[in-house]
Amino acid sequence: MEDDLRSKALDVRDRRAADAMAQPRQRHLVLSLIGREATISELVAEISQSMGTVHYQVTKLHRLGLLKVAARTPRAGRPIKRYTAAADVFFVPAALMAVRPGAILERELHEALSHVEHDIDGTLFYRDARGGMSMRDIRTRRTEPRIAANTWHILDLDEREAAQLAADMRRLLEAARLKARHRRQKKYLVRCAILRREHNDLFST
Repeated sequence: MEDDLRSKALDVRDRRAADAMAQPRQRHLVLSLIGREATISELVAEISQSMGTVHYQVTKLHRLGLLKVAARTPRAGRPIKRYTAAADVFFVPAALMAVRPGAILERELHEALSHVEHDIDGTLFYRDARGGMSMRDIRTRRTEPRIAANTWHILDLDEREAAQLAADMRRLLEAARLKARHRRQKKYLVRCAILRREHNDLFST
């Protein structure tokens, strides 16, 4: 899947375009126009920003080659332009980005999790039913309300089982992403990782 996307990607070679894709609002504007068209007025209504701000951003992204004009509707004066993304997939080399987008999300998650640490009353250390060493945080106070889950697991897996677990996690996240949208939904940041440890002891550093 990743190789297929890479083959379809538009390579961003301009540092200014790379910086634009690293900025959340500008990146969101570009990605929101993949596979569809919209006028500046329609975008203003969607993202609740001023006409001046959206006009500036769209003009800039068009000049950088990240957006293109899909259609022009004639009218008295200047025609109405409908914009779309310049590609369905964009590849931005890390060397061109002053700040990696993932680093911004990591910082956001780290700052939220740091508040959770203050809510922990202590940690239980014990052996589980299989004799493995385990630990579990205990908290009686209300935790950071934005965090729906924060859990750690150390599992015994071979390479095939680890690959299968990773595939299962991707399918679960994709199913959640494709669920029908409704008004009660909020944005959640989800990060999943599977790391093969260098030590067998649960508490090794």
